[in-house]
Amino acid sequence: MYADLSTFADEARILPVRSSHLSPGQITSRTLNMPGLRPFFLVGEDPQSLAWLRQRAAELHEMGAAGLAVEVAESEALARIRTAAPNLTILPINGNDIASRLQIEHYPVLITATSLNNEFRSWPSMRWSPSSGPRWSCTP
Repeated sequence: MYADLSTFADEARILPVRSSHLSPGQITSRTLNMPGLRPFFLVGEDPQSLAWLRQRAAELHEMGAAGLAVEVAESEALARIRTAAPNLTILPINGNDIASRLQIEHYPVLITATSLNNEFRSWPSMRWSPSSGPRWSCTP
């Protein structure tokens, strides 16, 4: 069964979203080993998250990343987050479980199958490699 949550009619009913284990800030980048994980990112309504999204929207879209707004007070704040990256799906969700499982304390952060970071220059490059058999490859 498929549900298009990006058009959830009563989205305002689940707001505010507060993630008590997360706050805006820098994280220490690290390697992950989670084969098959689709890239996703965590953001909030804070100025740092909005700037991060604006700067990285095209790259996030290219890699097919989905967004989770883990700190958002009301519908207007969620709209501001979505406006910063209009071509991305960004859903409001409590991030405490993700924070605990991945041992992170801050956002914004990009989480891929191979890394966890919030610095653009350290994102892996993902590209299609048909030469040695069709597959996606990541290069640091």
